[in-house]
Amino acid sequence: RCSINTVMAGFGPDANAVAERRRWLGSMRYSVSIKTEILKLPWRKKLPCSLSVDGGSPQEMEDLFLFSCFVNKHTGVRHRLAPYAQLDDGLLDLAYTTRPLRS
Repeated sequence: RCSINTVMAGFGPDANAVAERRRWLGSMRYSVSIKTEILKLPWRKKLPCSLSVDGGSPQEMEDLFLFSCFVNKHTGVRHRLAPYAQLDDGLLDLAYTTRPLRS
């Protein structure tokens, strides 16, 4: 059996790729990598894409910052990105943005 809980594109996977190269930092590698990637935001390459949801017409985006598809509430240790997602509802929960968000 195989299970996929989260599929992402954009900032999240970029930060995760950096974190994987910093395994020597232990569990703090994710926190450190996200912070260093945030510092690089002004120089980030644009990610153009076309997104179609539920068979709707494609929406063109000149710069997708983050795209996530979930079947659960969390990604990583403390990142609750889809608070209403349920494992047993048969739905995929999507979240995307074309710019960084403040939290």
